[in-house]
Amino acid sequence: MVLFFNFLLIVSAIFLFLHILLGINTFAQIAYLALISVLFSRLIDCFELQDYFNVFGLSLLIFFFLIILITADKLKNNKFRILSVQILISLLIYSVLLNFLQNYLIEAVGRHMVFLGNFFGFKILYSNGSISFKSCRFDLSFECTAAEALSIFPGIVLGVGNLSIRKLLFVLIAEMLIYLANLLRNLLICLICGLQLFGENSFLLAHNVFAKIYSLLVVIVMAFFTIKINPELLVFVISMKNDLYATLRELKRI
Repeated sequence: MVLFFNFLLIVSAIFLFLHILLGINTFAQIAYLALISVLFSRLIDCFELQDYFNVFGLSLLIFFFLIILITADKLKNNKFRILSVQILISLLIYSVLLNFLQNYLIEAVGRHMVFLGNFFGFKILYSNGSISFKSCRFDLSFECTAAEALSIFPGIVLGVGNLSIRKLLFVLIAEMLIYLANLLRNLLICLICGLQLFGENSFLLAHNVFAKIYSLLVVIVMAFFTIKINPELLVFVISMKNDLYATLRELKRI
């Protein structure tokens, strides 16, 4: 399954690169089909884990890519290319984290969780990829490292407008804040479970409710400051939305 997942990411990255290079929309459509397959498999996993927040988010993302597939031939090519650049940057970063830095990232998250826990007065232990606090013990997975957010954010920001030292510095600072926010999120889950604040439902509520609300607030704050500092990103989003809406209306009349 992991090999197939990697294969789909590689296929998507190759065809996105070809689309950027040659401007042929069919290549982007193939890339998005591969991405939809990846997202759909993740959606099923989240549904089985009763992670309905991510189910909703992934459903919206799949719907977005389906609209892109339908309207690809009529979208303005420059905006379509920008979107492909954003996704390609994110895929490349995610592939590096997944295939080369996964163990290092999990180890770093575990060690830093122990440091934060001790800083706040909680004795948290880390050993061989597992976090322990009182009666709570769980294995850290790649999903616990915020690798997806750490990959998507640079793609969104760097894919629009001209590259500059200011923009690179902003992305670097934002990545550190995302990493810190994820550590606090993991710590929140660990403390709620270890203290058994909600009895047998502690993990379910901590992971699927409180952590999701916290993550949503972080996303809103990050989006606000990102748009403030990079106004060209908001211009692109509004322009892309208008183009998609106009194209859908045109297709509806056919």
